[in-house]
Amino acid sequence: MTYSRAIAGTGPVGFSVGLHMKHHVHKLLITLIGVVALTLAACGSDGDGAGRDGVGETAVTPVEPRLEFSSDPLVVVLQIDEPVNQPDPFPIAGAYPWFTLYGDGTVVYRDRTAMPSALPPLMQGRVSPAGVRLLLAEAFAADVFGSPDTSSDPTVADGSSIYIRAAAGGSAVDYPIGDNVELRDFARRLEQDWQQIAGDDVVAGPEPFDFESVLVIARADRADVTASSDAPRLPIDLREADEFPTRVLPVSCVELTAEEFDGIRPAAAAIDTPHGTTWRSGTASGTPASGLWFVIFRPLFPHESGCALIADQ
Repeated sequence: MTYSRAIAGTGPVGFSVGLHMKHHVHKLLITLIGVVALTLAACGSDGDGAGRDGVGETAVTPVEPRLEFSSDPLVVVLQIDEPVNQPDPFPIAGAYPWFTLYGDGTVVYRDRTAMPSALPPLMQGRVSPAGVRLLLAEAFAADVFGSPDTSSDPTVADGSSIYIRAAAGGSAVDYPIGDNVELRDFARRLEQDWQQIAGDDVVAGPEPFDFESVLVIARADRADVTASSDAPRLPIDLREADEFPTRVLPVSCVELTAEEFDGIRPAAAAIDTPHGTTWRSGTASGTPASGLWFVIFRPLFPHESGCALIADQ
């Protein structure tokens, strides 16, 4: 929401003088007439300061304070997330937000229409600062910043809830929205219709998410031994990977750069099972299952760093 404010000039000044002051008054009047003429000329120009009628009015459009936001490209302005709660470490470790809006206008979101693959179906776009404020206005209209947390315990298995995170106008929220129907509707509308909400203020994309690094999350005990001959090979040895806890069981994790991932991208693109498949890592020797790992890939978002985020899921 924006508003306009008119800045008008000062009103006329009246004065009277005696006849003995006529000469001085005449000179003063000439000076005042010149100033007024210059002022009217400036007000009547076609510059940015002219009012709607071109005379005597300057329009300004300050931003409503609650719609102020950080322009930092690593600051999350709006996010919709649904952490996974089920007795399986892989969905927990590989969970990712549905929708994230950053301060520089970058949007990373889930493409529900994408075909299944080894990589999450993430897309990205960008909106202008005005577009960020349009999306924030929707959040305020849904009372994102004023609604109480109505959720149940988010750590209960099979009891997951939609989380909303937002930061604007000096306020910040981060909570599961539970059974708040209005906020649930807003969360789904934001994910699916953000381009329609932003309208002409969408300035880039959408296109596939251009991540800088991706997590390789794995467990050897879940590998499919029958797939040993056809399993694609990773460019790393997962036997040297660190383990990170989830709420159920630990998983091994290694971070690959986008360039490193490009070496296996064709093999990953050929996989149509989004929740993991068997890969070969390291030197296989001994049993048929040696060197086999059950793997999922989880791209890192701009504000995230490393495998440690798994423990925070």
